[in-house]
Amino acid sequence: MNALAKLRIQATWAERLPLPFETAGAIRFDHQAQFHPLRFAASLTKGLRIFENTAYRALDGRSVRTDHGSIRAEKIIVATHFPVINWHGLYWMKLCQHRSYVLALENAPDVQGMYIDERMGGLSFRNAQGMLLMGGGAHRTGKRGGGYAALAAPATDKLKV
Repeated sequence: MNALAKLRIQATWAERLPLPFETAGAIRFDHQAQFHPLRFAASLTKGLRIFENTAYRALDGRSVRTDHGSIRAEKIIVATHFPVINWHGLYWMKLCQHRSYVLALENAPDVQGMYIDERMGGLSFRNAQGMLLMGGGAHRTGKRGGGYAALAAPATDKLKV
């Protein structure tokens, strides 16, 4: 809480939460946005020409050379998970992808907010379209993880669904 206060981020400590299981408490951030990520992305891309699954061979100013020709544009946005060019520290070599899972649970409680566990592999909860979205089970891509089965036990034990 002290770190948040120093950063002038408004937060409060909550002893009790509207979750159907015991917690040690939580840091509460009021007025968080909750939105549909695909609708948000679609609104950002209106009027744009998007070239997906297009490997680039060279980026030169307002031109991108691909295996199938060149693309010229006023503005070019390269949207990748990893940096395209990063010579100085080769930090891209230190990056790794993680995977997590989400269950959409019917007949589950309304948790009246969004919650995330601070532990690696912890759970997250939020309601959407009358269902409870429970996420978790994170693991490094390519490594063995629990998959959706890792969420089944908490859904049954904690949420009784």
